[in-house]
Parts: sequence; structure tokens; C-alpha cells
Amino acid sequence: MARGRTKAKAKPAARGRKRGRPARSESALSRTVETAARRIRNWRRDVQRLFPVALFAGLAGVTILAVWAWASGSLARAAAGGQAALERVLVDAGFSLAKITVRGRINAENGSIVEALGLELGQSILQIDLAAARERLEKLEWIEEATVMRLLPDTLHIEVVERRPFAVWRMREGDALIDRKGHVITRERLERFAGLPSVVGPGAADAAGELISVLDREPLLKSRLRAAIRVGERRWDLRLDNGIVVYLPDTDVEGAIRELVELDTKHRVLGREIESIDLRFPDRYVIKPSIETLDSASGPSRDGASGVAGRGMNL
Repeated sequence: MARGRTKAKAKPAARGRKRGRPARSESALSRTVETAARRIRNWRRDVQRLFPVALFAGLAGVTILAVWAWASGSLARAAAGGQAALERVLVDAGFSLAKITVRGRINAENGSIVEALGLELGQSILQIDLAAARERLEKLEWIEEATVMRLLPDTLHIEVVERRPFAVWRMREGDALIDRKGHVITRERLERFAGLPSVVGPGAADAAGELISVLDREPLLKSRLRAAIRVGERRWDLRLDNGIVVYLPDTDVEGAIRELVELDTKHRVLGREIESIDLRFPDRYVIKPSIETLDSASGPSRDGASGVAGRGMNL
């Protein structure tokens, strides 16, 4: 019986010791968590404090390295080496420039086109800057527009629109071939364009397009034109093939030219021995006889004689 009581007393004590152990474990765990949290907070604070310094140091290091690479030429050599390696790969793959074709060329010379392109046969066709090539071509005096395209694997095709010769602009500084917009095309070998009308004087190139457009509607008169002389940069004198000079007004040029054609149709004035026809007056025109006609005339009216007629009068 004594052993039974002893066992009965020992059991509660054992149970009490088992209940105390979890309490101590929970307290230790709590302290561990608090310590970890405190360390994390301290780490965050340190990171926030040191991050700007580290960032600045990193950027400064990268900048210094880049400047050194540029100053020493290492960067350029590395880029050049990579470019050359890529060039060899593309050429070995068959994408090398073997032929240049041009369409639309009339007056521009092939040599000037090839020189403007600045390319070499055998280089990689895929590395040609098409936009830059087009810009270089459009700087040529004859080329108004250009299109540059690749025809893989080895052909560069070019299509050009040339400036159209319109007139020869005669100046004290020398003659020049111009297009309809007044753009100077060339000053060389102008004898090839002897059949074009000539425009003379300051401002003539810019204003010639409008005048010639009017004369295009009167082809017979235009065929007799030898020079259009710009006067005061505001009006024109027309010199015809027989020496007659027609003074045009500074306004309504088209109406004056139409009246001149009608006058010639009715009275053949452009076939007479006259020096000039003045169409600058709104209510009349003045016809001045040639010197030969005056010399053959008799009487006191010879000196400076002119024929004056109102609009619509018979000559």
C-alpha cells in the first residue's frame, strides 16, 4: 500500500512540471522574435542611410570608367572591332554590295552619282544608310528627288527625278541653267541648251516661271522670243527674233500678251519695220518705228516719231 501512495503523489508533481515547460518556451520564442525584429529595423535604417551614398559612389564609378574608356580610345576600338566583325559576318553570308543600278538619269553623270554615294563594292549591303545616301544624292545639282532601295542580296537600286532645264539665266556674274522654280542647275556646258529662252537681270530666275507659263499658251510668240529682260524686279521687256522689243506692264501680263497676239493677227505688227511696242499704258499702245523707217521718211516728223493708237483703233 505504501508503494501505491508514493506513486499517487508522484504523478501530480510530474504533471505540474510538464505544464511549466511550455510557458518558458513561449517566453524564449517571444524574446527571439523581438530581437529579430529589432535587428531588421536596425538593418532597414542602415540601408536607408547608406543607400544614397552607395548609389552616388556607383554612378561616379561608372562615369569615371566611361570617361576613361572614351579618353583612352578603348570604347571606340571596341565599337570598331564589333562593327568590323559584323561586317565580315554579313559579307560572308552573301550580303555584300556587288552592283548599283540607276533609273531616271538623263543629264546627271553616273560618276557623280557613284561619288556622292560614297560606297564601295564588296561592303555589307545591310549596313548602308539609305536615308543618308538619298540626302547626298539630292545635293547634286541635277537631282531633285532620289529614292534608294536594297535589292537583296547584293544590289543597290536608285531612282532619280532630275530637274528639268527651263531657261538660261544671264547675269553679269555669268550664265546659268535654271529650272521652272528658278533653281540654278548648272553653269557648265550651256551650249547644249541654246534653244531655251533666256531671262536677263536680277530677280529674273524667280519670276521666269510665271512669264513662260503665259507664253506657253501662245506658242508662236514664244518661238520668236530671244530674251525676257527683268526690269526693276517688277516687270518684263520681251526681245523678239527680229529685234523688236515689247514693253509689258507690271500687272496683267497675260492680258497684255493676249492683246499683242491679237494685234499681230489683225495688223501683222511684229513683221513691220518697228523698234518697239509699248503696252504699259491702260488706254493705248505706242509703236516706235525703227531707225531705217525714220531715215526713209521725209518731213519734220522724222525725229523721234512714234505711232500712238488707242485700244481697239485701226493702225
